[in-house]
Amino acid sequence: IYIYYRYLEELSEPHTDFAIALAALWAIEVVYNDNFAYCLGPGSRTPLELETSCKRWGSLDFKRYCQSLQRLTDKYLLKCPTHVQEQAAGVFIEILSFEIGFWNMSVGLSIS
Repeated sequence: IYIYYRYLEELSEPHTDFAIALAALWAIEVVYNDNFAYCLGPGSRTPLELETSCKRWGSLDFKRYCQSLQRLTDKYLLKCPTHVQEQAAGVFIEILSFEIGFWNMSVGLSIS
């Protein structure tokens, strides 16, 4: 977790291109939306005490917010040089990797 925290902290530094920071935010938000929406699906067996969180973060409104972040990210990346676009793609994948580890940790799984 600390490594993820440090990674996010580094992305918040002034030298980070706005499009890259935006791509990171989009990655984080869309993971939360997808995971919490999944918890609302049929057969998910979500504990009753988590339903409120799932309904909030898995909602259609939050999904629309994530879609607007994606459109905004795409808009900014189109104006960026190729190396910034590639860096943003790498950051997006790195965030997904950290999130997989985080979610797996929270349910007691590990990835090799």
